[in-house]
Amino acid sequence: MEFMDEAPAVGDSPECQEPVDKMPKVDESVVPEIIEKCPSDDDLLANHQFDSLVICSKHHPAPILMHLLPYLRPGSQIVVFSQFSEPLIDCYNRLKELGSVINIKVSETWLREYQVLPNRTHPTINMSGGGGFLLHATKIELPTAT
Repeated sequence: MEFMDEAPAVGDSPECQEPVDKMPKVDESVVPEIIEKCPSDDDLLANHQFDSLVICSKHHPAPILMHLLPYLRPGSQIVVFSQFSEPLIDCYNRLKELGSVINIKVSETWLREYQVLPNRTHPTINMSGGGGFLLHATKIELPTAT
């Protein structure tokens, strides 16, 4: 109990006691110039072609996938992870409709270990329940009509 009484309270350290006036000020007139010089996210994406796309999100991956798909080079690999199969089935259907994606596969990441004993084989009794699902695909370039 004595240890608790001797411990300094949060904010009692000398660094925290420094007045706010002594902290360095930011020249706010420079901030708009810096923002103007920085390219937007769309500009950064539009000026590059990417080799792969990996999506792992708690949100529905289809809008993310459809937004980023045009920025991939032909031959690029696409991998989407989800804890549930339904969002990946939706992505699968959307990619099939596009026609510019091939080898679309949805697989389960859960590994089932088996216990092998004389005259009997069965799944291990104590297995983890974690896992998820993966969508894997390859983007291709569609031939142009002449």
